[in-house]
Amino acid sequence: MAKEYFKDPDSTGNIIYVEFVDANGDPVTDILHDDADLHIYGVRQGAVESEIATVELATPAADDPYLSGGFIHVGGEKYRLDVPNSFYAAGVEFFELRGEADAGATQMLPVKVNLNMVSQSDIGTEIGGYFDEMTEDDGGTKRFTLNALEQAPSGGGSSPWSGAQVAEVLAELDGILARLPASLTANGNIAASLQEIVDSAAAADNLKTTMDTVIRTTVEVAPAPTDTSFKGPDSLSAVDNFYNGRIVIFTTGPLALQVTKVEGYVGATNVFTVTQTTGAPADGNEFVLI
Repeated sequence: MAKEYFKDPDSTGNIIYVEFVDANGDPVTDILHDDADLHIYGVRQGAVESEIATVELATPAADDPYLSGGFIHVGGEKYRLDVPNSFYAAGVEFFELRGEADAGATQMLPVKVNLNMVSQSDIGTEIGGYFDEMTEDDGGTKRFTLNALEQAPSGGGSSPWSGAQVAEVLAELDGILARLPASLTANGNIAASLQEIVDSAAAADNLKTTMDTVIRTTVEVAPAPTDTSFKGPDSLSAVDNFYNGRIVIFTTGPLALQVTKVEGYVGATNVFTVTQTTGAPADGNEFVLI
């Protein structure tokens, strides 16, 4: 996959970084600008490929000023390459680079340089134009105002917002902000009414009663669990058949997410008899009793 850069058309003095690897994909770190087997090629969109003559930088050092064709190893598999300014001329959308060394045994990973259709400086001017139309609050922070959104930016162009659209957005925001406090608890959490969710007071009460009786607990080691019986903790009810008809959902262990039904329960031992499962739960496996 090609490494990509984004540069302005007609920009000059651009420095990019390329990578060389051997046949195994390992970094190659010893290539020099004047190696006889070093060849780097560039091709502008729709044009004929041409070779870039690599030269030694002034010092030479990795932070030397731009020099057309400059080439130097900067660390690992990375090399600095000062692509000639002619490749950046306006009129195409991109150009591509490839290269090789050591008679083809070493390859430069391909590079694609995209030439922005709108220059970065033009984008900055446009954004700056909108920013200039903001107003500063007492703390010096710039904020949009209704008039600012309606105005054309000083950098040129026109605002896509009409006064009516802005007013509508601001009114909606005001409504949301007005409703938020009533929707929050004292801790700042969203308050959710179960009755409003199910749209029935009776259903909400039934659901609450059900949730209050849900038990989350674990399987005990003895007596040994089987596919039809297992023991719960001593904290469970001491009344025989107290949980008959309830649903058991295993949440951990080999039976995780399996569901079964309580057929019998011995209060003195806290042992459940259940509809047969696919295997025995293990000591410490968690289950929910609904």
